[in-house]
This record gives sequence, C-alpha cells and structure tokens, in this order.
Amino acid sequence: MDRNEVLVLVESEPQLAALTPSLENGGRLVVTGLAEPGALAARVAARPPAAILAVLGEKADLFLDAIEALPTPRPLWLAMGPEEEGRFVLRAMRLGARDYLPADASPARLVAALGAYGVPGNHSGPGHGSVIAVLAAKGGVGATFVTSQLALALQGLGSDATVVDLNLHAGDAALYMDLHPAYSLADVAKREGALDEIWLRTALQLHPSGARLLAAPPHPEDAELIGADRVAEAIAIARDLSEWTLLDLARDFDEVTLRGLELADEILLVTTLDIPSLHRARCVLSLLERLALPVEHIRLVVNRAGRANQVGEREVFEFMGRGSDARLPNDFAAAQETANYGRPLAEAAPRSALVPAFERLAAQLHEWRGLKPPPLIARRGALARAGDWLKAIRHGTD
Repeated sequence: MDRNEVLVLVESEPQLAALTPSLENGGRLVVTGLAEPGALAARVAARPPAAILAVLGEKADLFLDAIEALPTPRPLWLAMGPEEEGRFVLRAMRLGARDYLPADASPARLVAALGAYGVPGNHSGPGHGSVIAVLAAKGGVGATFVTSQLALALQGLGSDATVVDLNLHAGDAALYMDLHPAYSLADVAKREGALDEIWLRTALQLHPSGARLLAAPPHPEDAELIGADRVAEAIAIARDLSEWTLLDLARDFDEVTLRGLELADEILLVTTLDIPSLHRARCVLSLLERLALPVEHIRLVVNRAGRANQVGEREVFEFMGRGSDARLPNDFAAAQETANYGRPLAEAAPRSALVPAFERLAAQLHEWRGLKPPPLIARRGALARAGDWLKAIRHGTD
C-alpha cells in the first residue's frame, strides 16, 4: 500500500485539477485521478491506495456501484458530494464511508478528514509532525508531569510542541503549565462546521516557552460533549501545526482515548517501580497488544527512578517481559517547583538530574521516529566531541 496516495474517483479533469494542487502542496500526499468507475477494482487490487475519495456528481450511482463491488474489507474511503441528496449520503454510509463531506469542502478540510483516519496530510506549518500518546499505568505515576515537561523540554531544545489534554473529566495539564486557557476542547466540540487551522490556533493557549496547549474542558460535565471524531480532527490539524503533538490520555479507555492511541505514532506508557504500578502497566500492555497496536511503538517510561525500596531493572524485565525504554530520576523538589509554577525544568531547577533525563527522552523520541536529534542536542553533541578532542590533545602533550 502507498500510505500517501489518495485515489480520487472524479468525473472530469477540471474537478481533479481543482483538488490536486492543494492536496499535494508540501509533497506528502500523492493524488491519482480515476474517471472510469469500472476500472476501480483492478486498480485497487494492483496497488491499494491509502484512501479513496469519491467525488459524487452525475456519476454518483456508478461510483457507488464501483465502491460496492470492491471486496471487503474495503479500503478506507470518503465521499464528497451534495448533502441535499440524502440517498447518496445514506448509501455511502452503508458502504462504509468514513466521512461524507459537502461538495464545496475546502482542501484543508479534506486533508484534516484524511489525517483523522491516519492518512498523512500536508501542511503550511513547520512540518507534518509526530503524535505521541502518554498513558499512565495507574493514577499517581506522574503522566501529566511527564507530558508537560517533555513538551517544554522539546520546545527548549529547538523543536515545536503542542499538548492536547484528553483527560476530559479531570485534565490538569493547564495547571502543570500554569496556564489559564480561554478556550478548551469543549469549545472545539461546540464549534459549528469544520475545524480549520486558523480557528484552532485561536483555541490553543501559548506557554511562555512557545509550547501550546489545547486544554481539557474546565467543567467535567462538558466531557460528554466531546466526540472522538472531533478530537481526531483537532489532532490532525495540531499535527500540521507542530513538530510534536503530545496527547495526555485518560486511563478509562473511552472512545476518545482509543482514538488518540490509534492516531499516535508512539505510545509512552508511564509507570513507577513499585509492584502495584508495574502490575497495572503489565495489564495495560496486554490490553494494548489485544487492541492490535504495534508493540514496537509502545515505550515503557519509568518515572521517579532511584527511590528507596524500588525493584531493579532485572525484576522489571522478569515481571513485564521487557525492560524500560527510558528512566526519569526521582527529584521531588524540582518536580514540585515546576508543577507549582509551570516552568520548564531547565529554568526552575537547572541542576536537577531531571533536566538531562528529559533531554535524553526528547532525543530518544527523535531516534524512534527516525528523525535528526533536536537542534540544541545536536549542537551539544558536537561541542562534546570537540571537548573530547581537546582533552585528547592536552593528554598527548602532558
């Protein structure tokens, strides 16, 4: 499968020409037009696309017949056509269309809809970014602290980060970042029509570091307003706005949490080194595997490592069947300082061992995603190599 190709069932060249430039802007999506519905099955069999977009007009019934003739499970597909033609909408939904967009939907909305279902979209921002889901093994292990400080660390190292607080009933990422958002996910849910980049920028709260936050609703009852599809739409746009979108997930595995896990490129499972937390981490890992999420992208992050009476790495491996991927040392005073005032660790407690630990985690994220290290990490690496070279010269002349 070409995970960047969108096969467009379209009646005319002018229609395709109107869609292609905006969809392909930035080079991440490849648009292929197909005007003959009878050729769809053979084309999909020969090279399955990432998605099919059926532009419904005079040939709507023929296009839908061609979709229906595809063997199941059918590829991901979306329809675009007149909303007043209820029979087209109904038939498209019955045939498994993930979305039915109005005939005049903007290219930005098309890209957001595709991105919501995992098809890499294009962007006008710094780059098509990575989505990192942060999930607590159990309450109290510090997942929100990890999410917020990792975002601030990425920002401080020259990357660009956005936090989306998906703990809808009890999210407190705003407290950890000392922000007082004017808007939240509740406003996103109440927004009529499609989201767009300009509107979402308004809803994002800017931290002094440059990181952004899309806050959880301030009132727990507003959580019921927020649907998984709307959240996915927001994540797709956030992904295009930032190099890194960090999702602070709830632990109840509701529809929003499950959609966040599905859209994530990497999942950070946060635990501490006590038996109750490791037991829950093992249960969560098992559940994630049963959900068919890729095990190779689930990372075990140990928080508060180094406290007395903790289990060792060998015991972690024996208990979990795998070792930890990252460790953050215990520094209660520094963690409390940052949580109380929403400041990056590098500012609030520059001598804390947590500072290089979060920098290492930021570098690991880049490595896991196959990216170059953060700009300042790369620069420090070069300085370190130069320092080693100078030491070697001095040693040789002593």
